Amino acid sequence: MPVSCLPQARPLYLVADDRGVAPLLAAKFATVGIATQVVSVAPADATHLVVLSGLNRCPTPQDVEREIFGLFSQLRNCAAALRAGGGLFVTVQDTGGAFAAHHCDGQQAWLGGLAAFAKTAGREWPQLAVKAIDVAFTDPETVAASLFEELMGGGPEREVGLGENRTTPSPIAVAAPLGRSPFNDGDVLVVSGGARGVAAECVLALAACQPLRLGLLGRSVLVEESRELARLADETALRQHFIASASGKATPMEINRQVSRIMASREVRSTLANLTALGCEARYKTVDVTQTAALEAALDSLRQDWGAIHGVIHAAGVLRDKAIADMTPDQFAIVFRTKVDGLRALLRVTQPDTLKLLCCFSSIAARVGNPGQLNYNVANTTLNAVCLAEKVRRPDCVVKSIGWGAWDGGMVTPALKRHFEAQGVDLIGRQTGARAFVAEVFAGADSAVEVLLTGALGRGFASLAGHIIHRENHGEKDV
Repeated sequence: MPVSCLPQARPLYLVADDRGVAPLLAAKFATVGIATQVVSVAPADATHLVVLSGLNRCPTPQDVEREIFGLFSQLRNCAAALRAGGGLFVTVQDTGGAFAAHHCDGQQAWLGGLAAFAKTAGREWPQLAVKAIDVAFTDPETVAASLFEELMGGGPEREVGLGENRTTPSPIAVAAPLGRSPFNDGDVLVVSGGARGVAAECVLALAACQPLRLGLLGRSVLVEESRELARLADETALRQHFIASASGKATPMEINRQVSRIMASREVRSTLANLTALGCEARYKTVDVTQTAALEAALDSLRQDWGAIHGVIHAAGVLRDKAIADMTPDQFAIVFRTKVDGLRALLRVTQPDTLKLLCCFSSIAARVGNPGQLNYNVANTTLNAVCLAEKVRRPDCVVKSIGWGAWDGGMVTPALKRHFEAQGVDLIGRQTGARAFVAEVFAGADSAVEVLLTGALGRGFASLAGHIIHRENHGEKDV
């Protein structure tokens, strides 16, 4: 909705940038009688809000985090006013004018997640007019003029790139690629979060194609089981054992924690055994992927025995779903940092290596802005942008940010599965998803970076200039 069509009972607040665009934009609104206020932080009662701080120069990770976490704080603070209806929320960022798809400074790409704030707010508060704008920064006057034109007369699109041309996403559905492995037998891959869940399924499918050396990284600490525990086959039996042995001295939460640790250890060991059976060498390292020093030590130990690292798969992630107004800073931070700081640390510690593959597990949530998942949406949108920027730096590397739809497993609990089925959302079968992952790895260095892999949703997604490809299941079922 153009600014000129919005009710003007409240002023239009412009959250200032450090490049001088905000006062120039305010002056342009004044020429058409729209009252604005340039502020450093939006007041809690703001109903019309354009956040220009995404134009700020962010040369360090701390600068990026300041902008991302600062916007989270402001959006949560203004939640009551914005969701009341009839308002406007716009984010503006400098990631090349096409959401990092081209001509994006590598450090600025880490601000790519800003676009998810507008998309998520629009999903949670449908009565709010929202837009995420990316500009190719030239000079303050030119940027102010292009923003004024877009805000006064732009279309209804929620994502708009203002570069050499005005660009918006458009649907493209493409068949699965046919290619060959980028690896030689014995090449070394490190996989965060790859010892369990759907990531493990993908790693096993890749390992079935050729013998590789795989370093699996995860937070789970492997538990040594007694013979008595080892005979207990499932969660129910384990829980009954701990209840009986605790004699009422342990809380249900403590018992569940014990059971979860054992089940996680079993899953990790099962993955390692299956990889060995496929002819691969596999090791598991207990490490928090966001901790650079610990991660570097883990990778150095792999290099000492195996040599240089040839591929990185970043699949680590956690969920802490809440509505924007109810989400705490800690809930936002742990989801964001696991994915974003994890990727940053992996890129930093593999600088000495010449990678043949860089692959991030993102989510379709980054495209559509799932309500209740602001932290997850922002984190995955950041992964998409950084991968696009990394591709420019690594033209001979297969770079992928895979926006997964909902799997039949992994983070999709039985209750969530029933919810998806009730909504008519086809889940990705574990074998089908694993095969699709291998196809993307084998697609070649010239293939699309951001790819959506979903069930048979019957619709596709694409990027500005076609950088996002959507592939569907098309009825293929697991055997």
